[in-house]
Amino acid sequence: MANCTSPRGPLDAENDIVGPGALAAFFTTAAITYFTVIVAYFTNTLDRDLINPFDAKVIEMTRKVLFRSKPKTQDLEPGGHNAIASRSYHQADSSRKARKDAISDFLVSLSDQQLVTGLAVLVAAVSGQQSLTGYDFSVATCLAWFSCTTHLATIDVLCVRFNRHRIIRHVRVAGLVCLMGLLSYAFIRTTSINSFRIPIDCPGNAPSLGYYAILSLLPLWIDYFSAVRKIYLGPPTSFWDVTELKSSRDKGSRNNGSSRVENLTARKKEKQSNDILDLIGKSKEHSRSRLGLFYYDGSFLETFPDMTYSFCFGITQVVVYRWDSPELSEESAEMGFGQITALLLLLLPFLAIGEAYTSYHSKREPISVSEPPQGHHHEIIENRDKATQVCSQTAATGKTPAASDRRPYKESYEMSADSPRRETHPDDHMILECAHSINPDTSEERHDKEHFRDQHGVGMEDVKDLDRYFPLEMRELSTLNQITDLETRRQDLIRRYNSVKEAEKNMGLRWPLALFGLHLAIGVISSVFLNSDDYGLELAGIILNIYSVVLGNLKSAERLVEILKRIRQN
Repeated sequence: MANCTSPRGPLDAENDIVGPGALAAFFTTAAITYFTVIVAYFTNTLDRDLINPFDAKVIEMTRKVLFRSKPKTQDLEPGGHNAIASRSYHQADSSRKARKDAISDFLVSLSDQQLVTGLAVLVAAVSGQQSLTGYDFSVATCLAWFSCTTHLATIDVLCVRFNRHRIIRHVRVAGLVCLMGLLSYAFIRTTSINSFRIPIDCPGNAPSLGYYAILSLLPLWIDYFSAVRKIYLGPPTSFWDVTELKSSRDKGSRNNGSSRVENLTARKKEKQSNDILDLIGKSKEHSRSRLGLFYYDGSFLETFPDMTYSFCFGITQVVVYRWDSPELSEESAEMGFGQITALLLLLLPFLAIGEAYTSYHSKREPISVSEPPQGHHHEIIENRDKATQVCSQTAATGKTPAASDRRPYKESYEMSADSPRRETHPDDHMILECAHSINPDTSEERHDKEHFRDQHGVGMEDVKDLDRYFPLEMRELSTLNQITDLETRRQDLIRRYNSVKEAEKNMGLRWPLALFGLHLAIGVISSVFLNSDDYGLELAGIILNIYSVVLGNLKSAERLVEILKRIRQN
């Protein structure tokens, strides 16, 4: 039974919760994680599934402004795929991959540490409600919020990696759901505290669900739902995609879950490319700005305002509860066992940094050798010659390969696409051409290029990049047997592909970056206002918070408006 008598004199708080060592440990870990994500983004070290053409342009612009450096990916001249250029590009790409793996390993260690720390703090706080005062419980909730938002910041970066490890991801999601449930309960209890000096389980601190708790937790609930969705379905999906997947399963689709997700992703890519073409055709005057706004909605940069809001809200909470607190006893600031342990645990991220740095250099050093591995070029030439042979047979007979013969054709080009010649990416504005061998000087190869390259300079053999923009149409083209229909569709596809690439190259950044700055400022200001004791500032923070949620979910808001219009019409 809790002692509900309010003590006189200074409040004797738990020093393992409110002490400077515990607060410093949480602040430092959260700051390291937050700024690591920022550095990973602007150094182009994130997984490429997370980066869209808008992100690529922002990264390139930032590197030019801050570091005065040229982009790492240079456009290669047509026919200039010599061995030196190939090795140079391969070295740069391998260096980036080693850097990405190092930062990913570092963020995984931080993510797991924050998940376990947040669960430990919340379990200890909730189970100790009879002994912990309202003040202790409030600070513990703030620290758990810090761990929760820090862990959430890593989910956006690591969702692709978690998706690849399908067994472990269930454990992570289970911990994530437990963390969010405990945090929601603890936060609701914190907002209903009437006295800091008595235990949280006393009648004077009875729980009540107020509008402040709901509106403060709303962005976090949305972000955590989005995190679970990304872990299972991948970064390019949305809430409406989840309902569509459920609908396709309810209709008796025989496809398994991964096939449905792949089909959904293909439809989204195709729709996005067609939407871009429609946007280009509607208005020439403001097309650059509209294209920028179109790509911004869905970019990784768009996640930073919500991430910053959660980070600033956690800091403001701790500052308000710790330094605007009742008078504390001297024992509350003493360094106890728990604080020393928390400070020593700060060494783990730095050990992870050292291990990641060593791993990066160990993977990078073999790449700096001037000559590629023995037999590597011969393997590339062999794979490309196989693909060229199939192309030659198709052009000579006027027939596409049979289904049984089409597989080696596709595999040959997939293998050649993975060679050091190039790697496609939203920020790679390259002129694609038929890849036959590293040496472009033979007369036979020049004849092949003249025969297989079209007037736009894009070979259909390079299916990797085309499939990223028009996956459904590429599947349909692979089933055509009439060479006339194939050539007509091929020309039209390449024309639209070039239009989309040109739109990506010329998109405007001014209005999207202005929207990003507005969203970021609203998130920071609302996080401060929501923790204010002034009623007017708190109300302003609520309004700004709602506006911030709408800004961060523009496509969902538009979809909801469309549904409401249909309901009203019916």
